[in-house]
Amino acid sequence: MLGGNAVDPGGYYYFRNPGFQLLFAYGHSVAGQTENYAYLGLYWTWGHHASQAAVRASQLPSAA
Repeated sequence: MLGGNAVDPGGYYYFRNPGFQLLFAYGHSVAGQTENYAYLGLYWTWGHHASQAAVRASQLPSAA
């Protein structure tokens, strides 16, 4: 397998609501074997919001 050097710029865009990120990248070789690639992804997290976690923590019985 031949190797090479590549330039790979990329980044993300954060959507505030509903809270996900669009990931993107593009690469192209500058030396060695000729290669191109592109990446597009959607990163989404879910779970409890910090405000909900604080309310639940305040409702726990104290250890006093």
